[in-house]
Amino acid sequence: MKQVIYVLSLILLCSLILCACSENTDLSSTTSSSTTSSSTDSSEDNSKVPEKEDGPVKKAVLLLGQSNMAGRGFVTSVEKIDDDRIYMMRNLEWIKMEEPIFTDKTTAGVGPSSAFAKAYVETYNENLGLIPAAVGGSSLADWAVDGNLYNKAIEMSEEALRTADIVAVLWHQGESDTTNNSYSDQLKTIITALYEELGLDLETVPFITGELFEQGPAEEYKDFICWPDKVNQHLYSLEDDFPLYTVVSGKGFRHIGDRAHLDAPSARVFGYRYFAAYYKLVEGKDCPYEFSENLDDYLLDPPDSNDNQNTDEIYQKDFSLDAGKSKEFVIDFSSIDTAAPIVITFNAAQNSSVQGSVNDALFSINGSRVVRITNGYATH
Repeated sequence: MKQVIYVLSLILLCSLILCACSENTDLSSTTSSSTTSSSTDSSEDNSKVPEKEDGPVKKAVLLLGQSNMAGRGFVTSVEKIDDDRIYMMRNLEWIKMEEPIFTDKTTAGVGPSSAFAKAYVETYNENLGLIPAAVGGSSLADWAVDGNLYNKAIEMSEEALRTADIVAVLWHQGESDTTNNSYSDQLKTIITALYEELGLDLETVPFITGELFEQGPAEEYKDFICWPDKVNQHLYSLEDDFPLYTVVSGKGFRHIGDRAHLDAPSARVFGYRYFAAYYKLVEGKDCPYEFSENLDDYLLDPPDSNDNQNTDEIYQKDFSLDAGKSKEFVIDFSSIDTAAPIVITFNAAQNSSVQGSVNDALFSINGSRVVRITNGYATH
C-alpha cells in the first residue's frame, strides 16, 4: 500500500512540475509576442514620419500678410535680384525666383522677401524657397483660421514641406485693421493654429512681423487713411507670447506716391532688416550681413541732388470723395513724355463710387477707402 501511495505522489509531483513549465512557456511566449508587437508598433510609428523628397529647395520661408509683403514697389526702379539659389513657389511648384514674386494683383511689384532671400543665401550659402501667400487688401478677418487665405497658405506650405523645412514665417499686415481693437488676440490665434497645423516648433521657427511705416504727416490722413501707431502697438504686445517673435522697424521709408505702399528701395531695406532680425533670433548674435540704409543707394537712376523738382506733382493726381457721393471723369496722361508709372490715388470714403478711365482703360470702384490706379489698373 505504501508503494502505491508513493507512486501516486510521484506522479502528482511530476504533473505539478509539468504545469509549472507549461505556464512559464506560455508567459515567455506572451512576453515574446508582446515585445514583437511593441517593436512592430514602434516601427509603424516611425514610418509615419515622412522623409523629405528630393528637390531643389531644402529650406523655405512662408510669406503672409497684405500688399506691403506682396510688394508694390516698381520693379524697374531698382537693380534686379538674380540668384540661382533663390526659388519661389508658383502653382505649387518650385521655380527660380523673379520679381514680382506675387501674383495677387496686377500691380504686384517689389516687396521685402526678395532682399530677405538674397541676404539668406549669401549668408548661409544654401538654396531658399519663398512661399508667397500674402494678398493685397486682406484684413486680419480674411486670415481667420480655416478661412480661404489661411487654408491656401496651409496648402502651399504643406507642398513645400514635402522637400523643405520652413525656417521662418514673415508677416506684414495691418493697413486694413487700423481700428481693430482685438488685433493682437486675433493674430495670436492665427499664429498658434498655423504652427500647430504645419507641425512647426515655436521654439525654433521664428515668426517675424514688421511695423506699418509712417506714410506722411498725420494731418494728411484725416479719419479714413491708415495710421500705423495702433497696429504697431498690437504687434509689439505679442513679444512676450512667443519665444521667437520680433517686430522689425518700419522707420525711414517712402511710399510710391499713394501714401500706402513701400517704394522699391524701401522694400529692399525692409527685407534686409527682416533678415537681420531672423539671424539674431536663430543665431543669438548680431547679423554680419551688411547693407545700406540709404534708400537712394538702391535706385537705378538716383535723383540729382541739384534737381529740386517735385515729380510727384507731375505724375500723381489725388481725388477726394465724400461718403455717398459719386464721380465720373476721364484722365489722359499720354502727353507726359516719361516712362514713369502713372499713379492716381482715390481717397474715397465708404459707400462712395468712382468711375472713369486712364489712358482709355476703364475702371469702376465701389465702397473703397484707399485705391490706387496705376496705368488703368486698380489695387489697394
